Amino acid sequence: MQLTGKIALVTGAARGLGKGCAEAILERGAKVALLDTNESVGQETAAAFTLKYGADMCTFILCDVTDKDQLEGTNYSFSF
Repeated sequence: MQLTGKIALVTGAARGLGKGCAEAILERGAKVALLDTNESVGQETAAAFTLKYGADMCTFILCDVTDKDQLEGTNYSFSF
């Protein structure tokens, strides 16, 4: 299934299952916002994906999705 023209938001995307899901989505042509609480690993994952899929295909957002205040009322601007 092609996902070109779509944007996905993946939680826990720095490593493990979240990283695998994010990569599967990237392989199908969608752009991905990588959310995680581990900033250093998240940035490394985003850098690796940028090299492999292109500069405009992913971005990393430091975020704890279990914290309602970090999600509500926040206006994220995707630069990709």
